[in-house]
Amino acid sequence: MSVFSPVKSLADLGPLSNSESWRTIVACGYGQQPTVEQMQRLQAWTIESRQLEIWQIPVPEAELALKCRLQLLQTFCQQLKAKAIRLPVLGTWADWIVPLWLLWLPLAQQLDRSQRASNTPFVQGLLGGQGTGKTTLTKIVCLILACLEQRAVGCSIDDLYLSYEQRQQLRQQDPRLVWRGPPGTHDVELGVKMLTTIKQGAPGQSVAIPRFDKSLYGGQGDRMAAEWVQLPSIVLLEGWLVGVQPLPASEINSADFPFPSPILTAADKQFSRDCNHRLESYQQLWSLLDSLVVLQPEDYRYSLRWRQSAELQMIAQGKMGLSVSQITEFVNYFWKALHPELFITPLACHKNTRLVVTIDFDHQINHLCLP
Repeated sequence: MSVFSPVKSLADLGPLSNSESWRTIVACGYGQQPTVEQMQRLQAWTIESRQLEIWQIPVPEAELALKCRLQLLQTFCQQLKAKAIRLPVLGTWADWIVPLWLLWLPLAQQLDRSQRASNTPFVQGLLGGQGTGKTTLTKIVCLILACLEQRAVGCSIDDLYLSYEQRQQLRQQDPRLVWRGPPGTHDVELGVKMLTTIKQGAPGQSVAIPRFDKSLYGGQGDRMAAEWVQLPSIVLLEGWLVGVQPLPASEINSADFPFPSPILTAADKQFSRDCNHRLESYQQLWSLLDSLVVLQPEDYRYSLRWRQSAELQMIAQGKMGLSVSQITEFVNYFWKALHPELFITPLACHKNTRLVVTIDFDHQINHLCLP
């Protein structure tokens, strides 16, 4: 299920609220062409709300950009109506018009432009913690890219986990790696091989996309057979640590380094330092990313409350779920490994970051900005 929230009312659309413009957009999705006056108002609203700046579109090109996005919206909706594609969220596309119009459609268009300009496979990194919507974003953007005649494929950093057997051996070497996820639990070479093969591939060539099944071995997960696809033109690699850079050893290893909570004990600090060191081996993989999009909660602590809410919903449905204390321990484990304040926040200003998407507590897009 998507972590983005559907629209409840066109009169309640947050900081970019303009119900008349939203009605024009929704009507266009249903096949109704906007009048000249409606287009003028939509264009004025788009310029006034500074939406064009996010996608680096000059104001003189606003009319053409809007027409192209509206046409893409119609094509996407027609595909849904014909059941040629399926929306990976509950409800209809109109329920999701805000992220669809403000993020999903323009991001797909930007990726399309970038790929066609380079005429080589383009790799887009998507960084986001739990509850930020990175998996939903990946799936929907791939669907939209197909409407632009792009062969897009999504892959998660989770698909690059070491096998179950390898992780058991790793745990014997380092008992602190009790869960999969921290640096060191992935097969970085496998990811490098996959992206290198794609970037150097010939048209029509088939390539293997690694896949991982989290349900195996009682939820500990294991690799499954790779998915063979025709050489993609665009790859979206998403994950909670995609693109994360290690801190300088001289900085994090200093005795007075200000570790944030819950990194409190000497053991916690050493675990954080070791995870930081292991990040160095991931840089070869990140070097194959052409750009990075960062999905960032207004407050990183939202992820704990989101996870608690999700687990409570599962338990209410009669499914197995973690207790509040277990959830806290689980989330704190990852904060101790790579604390968001130390490793995620700095990426909002990193040279390779193309876009930062701020998510509020209700899973709504609060802000879009360039680094």
